Formats: sequence, structure tokens, C-alpha cells
Amino acid sequence: MTRVFKKEMERIYAVSAAKALGEIWFIDDIPEPLDFMIRTASSECFGLEVVELYDSPRDRGGSALKQIHGMQQKNLRDIVSGYYRRSGNPVRVNFLGCIDEVEKIIDVLISVGSSLAGEEVHIEIGALQAWILPLPKDDARFARYGRWQIVDVSFVRSIPDDLVLRQISSKSQKLDFYMAKAEVVDLLLVVDRTTGAGRFNVSESLRCANTGFRRVILLNYPLGAEVLSPNRD
Repeated sequence: MTRVFKKEMERIYAVSAAKALGEIWFIDDIPEPLDFMIRTASSECFGLEVVELYDSPRDRGGSALKQIHGMQQKNLRDIVSGYYRRSGNPVRVNFLGCIDEVEKIIDVLISVGSSLAGEEVHIEIGALQAWILPLPKDDARFARYGRWQIVDVSFVRSIPDDLVLRQISSKSQKLDFYMAKAEVVDLLLVVDRTTGAGRFNVSESLRCANTGFRRVILLNYPLGAEVLSPNRD
């Protein structure tokens, strides 16, 4: 993952977290350490550090699961190619649910994609959910952008609490550096369910008090977010 792409993904995660929490964030890039400086609608300012959680995925389910996965991936390729054949604007889409109705999905994406401006939107196509992020039309990197994903909800397991706590502890040790830039700092933990490495949940039993951060936020991208600390202290 390049530094530029990593930064773009961190911004996407921050925007998604703000939406999921029902907050309005104005996100400013700053030099490291710290990923972003956040300003709120009430003029509050805080620093935001973003860390993606990883766990090695274990595939289970045998040939039946592989066959279903293969069909879904074929449908995804057909949707992407059909969308751009109809001159759709560059977008990145994450799907949650069955994508068998290829032509219907393309019709809806063409309609929605033509009017998007800036921020990721969430829509429903019957029982299917989709998160659509418009991409810059004048940037050649995003021409016919095809890295769309199906959110993997099968065989999700809990990540060990100690692995999450080690990540938090590692970031806590850098708080002095962060607080040289911002008096108040939030930590955003990300589980990206659109990737093979994100097929897990953080357990309900996890407690993470006395981290030094004002809040520890868990983003289960793109499904939702919750405040782990202080809510679970």
C-alpha cells in the first residue's frame, strides 16, 4: 500500500466514523505524528490517530463456500464493467448482500453516481446495501476505477482482546508526541470488512480503560462505529 493510498483510506475511515457517530468533522491533514486534526461544528478541535486492526483470515466452509464466493466475484466484475460501459462516473463501491441482480444494480448505480458530490453515500437496493464514494473525475488514477468490494460477513470471528490492547498500548506510548500537536487526541481503531484481513469482530467483553486518549473509537467499516472508551471502561 503506497503512502498516498494509505492516507486516502485513513481519510475515508475518519469520514465514515464521524457519520456513524452522528458527528460533523472537518478533517485537516497534518504532518506526522498524528494523522489528522479534527474541527467540529461547535469549534472543538482534537487530534485523530488512525490504526487498522489486522488478523490473519482463516477460510472455512469448503467447496460450497468457494463456489458462492466465485459467483459473487463474477457478478462484481460484471457490475463494474457494465457500469463503466454506460459511462458511469468514477466511484468506489462496497456492497453488503447478494449482488445477483446485475443489471438492476447497474441501473441504480448509474442513476445515483451521476449526482454524487464529494462524500460517500449509503443506499439500499432491495435487501442489498451499498456504500458509494465518488472519485475525482480529472484524476487519471481513478479512470474506470474497479477496486470495488463485497463486504465479507461470512465466518466472522472475534479477534483476541490482547491483540487489540497491544495496538492501543503501542499508540498510547506515543501520546507525548501526539499531544505536542493537539491537547486532546482520539484513537480510531478500524476493522475493514471489505478486505480479507478484516473478517473479525472485536469482542463485547473488551475493556480498555486508562489509555490516555480522550476516546477510543472502533469503526467496523463500513457497517458502523462505537466508542470503546470511555463507554466500556
